[in-house]
Amino acid sequence: MLSLSTRLDDKYFSDFGPIREVVGHTNPATPEFSQKTVSIPGRAGVWDFGHGIGTRLLNIPLKYETNDKYERQRILNDLVAFLFDQYGKPIIRKLYFDYEPDKYYTVKLASQINPDRLMFTNTFTLQFKADNPYKNFMLPSNEIVWGADIPFMSDILLDTGGSLGTITTAQTISINNQGTIAKPLSITVRGSGTDVTFTKGSRSFSLGTFSDKTIVIDGETYSVFVDGEEAINALTGDFITLNTGVNNIQISGTGLNLTLTESLTYQYN
Repeated sequence: MLSLSTRLDDKYFSDFGPIREVVGHTNPATPEFSQKTVSIPGRAGVWDFGHGIGTRLLNIPLKYETNDKYERQRILNDLVAFLFDQYGKPIIRKLYFDYEPDKYYTVKLASQINPDRLMFTNTFTLQFKADNPYKNFMLPSNEIVWGADIPFMSDILLDTGGSLGTITTAQTISINNQGTIAKPLSITVRGSGTDVTFTKGSRSFSLGTFSDKTIVIDGETYSVFVDGEEAINALTGDFITLNTGVNNIQISGTGLNLTLTESLTYQYN
């Protein structure tokens, strides 16, 4: 049997005792998806309305390496305690596979744990569901710096995220989305300015006029915070999407004295 190193948060399955992964887990290369079509009478074929992206199911088969029924039950109890909260509901965990240790899925247990209790064939499968079906890079962009604990095989550029510097005049900044999935812009704006506007292509948003404020724009949740308090009305216009690759964003306004910090978690198919 091959000893694999799939990890849930900071735990390997071997940390629970004499238990190992069985070779041959299921990790689909794509999320579930469905094609949305409509058949129109008198028209050949169907009208294509694109695809709906679903979840991703990940199956990990496990096997005990002990025949002691009490030890097996102890391991099972510890696993259940790790995968469920105190109210008996599945806990969200980060799932890392050994062949891609720099990326993780956000998962929770999707079905019952149902072990085969025969003495010499005590196996079972853990099925996890990723409601967000995309992989995440292990660190947000502002932490991808020289000296960070990133596997050597990662195809990632260092020092590309985080601080975007101080803005005192209208100018264009560049943000590199190194993932394969478009992501909404999340950025922290500190300082002062009049009629402050961010523009990318045909989409833009304005933060108006402010002085000595810290404005956090969380594109993931489409929320805005000013000095720690939620204030969605502080932003007018559209949230900006960062396509894969380099994105150029124009910043305009007068009396600008802004410090910008972005934090992007790259996502992958």
